[in-house]
This record gives sequence, structure tokens and C-alpha cells, in this order.
Amino acid sequence: MKIGIVTFHFAHNYGALLQCYALKMFLQQKGFDVSVIDYAPDYHRSVYPATNSVFEKFICENIMPKPYGIDDKYDIIIYGSDTVWHPFDFSTFKGFDTAYFGKVFESGKNIAFSASANMKAYRQKDLLDLPALLQNFDAIAVRESLLKDFLQPYYSNPIHHTCDPTLLLDTQTWSSLCAQSLQLDKPYVFVYNQQFASSTMYDIIDTFMRNNGSLLPVYLIDLHGNSYLRESCGRIIKKNISPFDFVSLIKNAEYVFVSSFHGCSFSAIFAKQFNVMYKHSGERIDSFLNKIGLHERLVTHSNFINFRNNIEWDKPAFLLQQHINDSKNWLLNQLEVQS
Repeated sequence: MKIGIVTFHFAHNYGALLQCYALKMFLQQKGFDVSVIDYAPDYHRSVYPATNSVFEKFICENIMPKPYGIDDKYDIIIYGSDTVWHPFDFSTFKGFDTAYFGKVFESGKNIAFSASANMKAYRQKDLLDLPALLQNFDAIAVRESLLKDFLQPYYSNPIHHTCDPTLLLDTQTWSSLCAQSLQLDKPYVFVYNQQFASSTMYDIIDTFMRNNGSLLPVYLIDLHGNSYLRESCGRIIKKNISPFDFVSLIKNAEYVFVSSFHGCSFSAIFAKQFNVMYKHSGERIDSFLNKIGLHERLVTHSNFINFRNNIEWDKPAFLLQQHINDSKNWLLNQLEVQS
């Protein structure tokens, strides 16, 4: 069976690349012939600087996108994960891109797996377009429970709630993948910032550390700083942190402090002590933390973080594994129907 994947495989973003890689690898492990279709529209690709070689190297070596030709025949195309159903608001393109709704590429069957969107961005016009767009799919699963409930009235078949693809690969697999990546030689707190201005994030870190009496060094990846790893004082430790470096930094940290969805997912994969701070559009993090019973780890200010309030992982790990198993079963059932 030949399967294509359509997602944000070109983004200079750790989560976007790792979710794409994970879905491809999971399907390959199950014996499927899988390709990531190289759909990278100019309106979106232009957001990312061509000079960031660490992401381009990962895309070339691990994603290996395949150009789509008119003679390509896919048995199934999987759309997602990531926010592929978000109405875009670029200067050169606004609204839904129908390529992510099964309107461009030919296949025997279209599946949405863990597709995502920020519901608050939907305009009235978008809502009017949704029924026709969603009917292009033979089966739909979305990443957020709220999005599932929101979209269900616009689709005639049941919509399912499935996990992010990064969770399809187990702890041992991710550990093996990042075994040759960056390893720091002493205990540390890892911070991943996608939401805040750099100066604000440094203030948050300082408050967090002082309030909890921690003497551990803090290492930060701040996407405002071109994917460099820095100390909290601002000194650069390493430039061009790769996606597998990112995974390794979470895996080996004593404590993780993030402002991103995929910072959460990898913290859960490695059962880390962590907190999430998010200032807007937290639906996807809310959904994930609620699913595994850890919503209290989402805070609005560093003053509310208790460094000594450790997570007891037995119950969250059980809930997470249930969610993963249900998601795997749903996806594989969709593929088996075609075969």
C-alpha cells in the first residue's frame, strides 16, 4: 500500500518536523510504503529563513519529501498532524488552503489524522466552507477534544480524538534516535520559549529559580534567537540546535519549562518534571494536559510554579498510554479498511 502524508514538513520548527517524522516512521515500522508529499506553498515557506541549515538538513535527511507528479498514485493520503486546518492570515494568502482538505492530490482514500486548528480564528465565511471541505475525507481524527466537538456538526461521520504523532513512537525509540545528539555534562533546567519576548522569558526564568531556591544552571532555546542554546545569562552554548538535539535536551533535563505544545508532548514521553506557560491559543495544550490529568502544570505566571511539587507519573502515564493505544488502533483500522 502506498501512503502519502501532507503536513507542515517544511517548517523551521521542532514540533512540526518531529511530528511529521514520527508519523512517517510509525507507518514505515508497520510495513507501509510512505512518502511525505512535498507541498510547501510559497506563501508559507517564505516565513522561514533559507539560511537556517539545521532544519533544512533534518528535512533532507529524515523527512525526505517527494515531489508530487500527476502520475503519482497513492492508495491513501493522510492529512495532518499540525494546524493544517487553520485559516491562514499571511499577507499573500488568507483563508483555508484547500490542498490540506484533500482538494489537490489524488488518492483512493483521504484520512485526517490529528489535524489541528485554532477555532478562535474561524470567521463566518470559514464556517460556511467547512461542510464541503470536510466531506472530502473518508475518516477524520483531530488532535484536540474541543476541536472534535466544534467540527462534528459540519461532518456527517463520527470525528475521533487522536494523539499527536510524536506520541506514536515510544520512549525507547526516541532515546535511540537522539543518542548521538547533544549531551550536556551536568544537571540542568531546560527552557523552550516560543511565546514570549526574550527579555520577558529571562525575567520569568529568574523569578522561577529564585522562588524555588534552585542552583541548577538554566539552558534556553529561544526561537527569537535563531535556535541557539543559551545560558540564562544570554551566553551562547551551541548554535543550530537540531530537532534531535531538542529531544535530547528534554530527555536529559532535571526540569523542563516550556511554552509550546510539543515541549509538553516530549516532557510526557520522557516523564519529566515540567511546567507549561502559555499566553494565548492554549487549546491544544489544554486538551493534552486534561487528557492525561495534568492540567495543573499549565500556569499563567512563574510565581505559581512550585519547583518541589513533583509529578507522580503512574496515573498520567496510564492515561497517556490509553490515548496512544486508541489513536494507533484508529489509524491502523483506517489503513486496514483500504487493504
